[in-house]
Amino acid sequence: MKRSQTSAIILAAGGSIRMGHPKQLIKWHGKTLLNHVIEKTHQANLSPTIIVLGAHRTTIENSIIQNPQNKIIVNHNWQNGLSTSVKEAIKNLPENVKSVIIFLADQPQVKLETIKSLINKSLESDADVIIPIKDGKKGNPILIKSTIFDSIDQLKGDQGFRQIINNLSQDYVESNDNSIFLDIDYESDIEELNKYK
Repeated sequence: MKRSQTSAIILAAGGSIRMGHPKQLIKWHGKTLLNHVIEKTHQANLSPTIIVLGAHRTTIENSIIQNPQNKIIVNHNWQNGLSTSVKEAIKNLPENVKSVIIFLADQPQVKLETIKSLINKSLESDADVIIPIKDGKKGNPILIKSTIFDSIDQLKGDQGFRQIINNLSQDYVESNDNSIFLDIDYESDIEELNKYK
C-alpha cells in the first residue's frame, strides 16, 4: 500500500439502545466487536486510531487492546448524535493527516481489501469523500479528506453528518462484499454476522 497519511476514527460512543447492552463488548470469535475493528485498522497501517467513547465508557475502555497506535477520547455529548463524535475525533488528529477512514464499532467483518481500496482511490481521485458501493448502494466504512475537516464543525446530530457528506463531492469503490452494509443493532444481526467468518 502507498504511504497515505491516513488515520482511523472508530465511532464507539453510542448507547446501544436497541441492543439493550453495549454492543461494542459483544464477543465474536474470541474478541469484542470493537477490538476486531481496532485490529483491522492496525493491519491496514492506519495511524493513529482514534477511538471515540461515550456511553459505558469505563467498561468499554477497560476492554480495549493496548497499542501505541490507539488514542482513546471521550465524547461527553454522545447523546446528541454521531456527528458530535466525528467532530471530537477530527480535533484530535495529527496535523499531517491527509485523510481519515470512519469506522463503526459494530462492523468487525469489514475486509482489509475494502480499506485498501478506499485509500488507493483517494490518492487518485479529487473527490472529498470515498464510499464503498455494491449494486449502487452505499456502505461503510467511508473515507473523508482533510480538505473537508473544517466543514465538520457545521455538523449537528446524526442527520447533519449524512447531509454534509451528501453535499460533498463523492467517488466510489465497487465492492462485491455485502458486509459493507451490516451493522449490529439487534441480537438477530449477530447470526448474520456469523456468515462472514
